[in-house]
Amino acid sequence: MTTARNDPAKDASIVKFVGELRKLVDSAGFALADHWADDPFAIGIASRSDPRRLVYVSTFQKEPLRYYVELEFPPEEKSDLPFKKGTHAEDVGFDTAVEVIVRHLHAARVTKK
Repeated sequence: MTTARNDPAKDASIVKFVGELRKLVDSAGFALADHWADDPFAIGIASRSDPRRLVYVSTFQKEPLRYYVELEFPPEEKSDLPFKKGTHAEDVGFDTAVEVIVRHLHAARVTKK
């Protein structure tokens, strides 16, 4: 796990994404899962209740505020794979990426007071 906030190994685009995500989504519903520590443009956003349920987010070769997102699910029974690959989107905006994370992880949005 990483914080990605001040991680010098992560590109500023990922650090900014995580920072903005934390403003909108309740942190009780997700955790960072950096299975891609050597990739400065990628981060995993995992469910706290089931860390095998994850959204992979990448900014590699993307315009600012554009993202590649891919869903990962727990593996099927008797599978040797660490996860089951879900759908992906090549180029989505920030709001869509957040909505994908909220829905896939069953996370709650932060309520504004």
